Amino acid sequence: MPQRLDLYGAMLASLRAFLLIWLNAQSAMLQQAHWMEKMDETVHMGKTTNLTSRRP
Repeated sequence: MPQRLDLYGAMLASLRAFLLIWLNAQSAMLQQAHWMEKMDETVHMGKTTNLTSRRP
């Protein structure tokens, strides 16, 4: 019986570690996607301002 409890404890610990890593990866991906969106916006804004400033 103690061996079975040890096994359950190890399984729970590994599951918790996996969940923490997965959640961290998800939030990192979301932040990266948001950052890339912002970069696209700034690049787009820069293009439009460059085009308008070139006109006489």
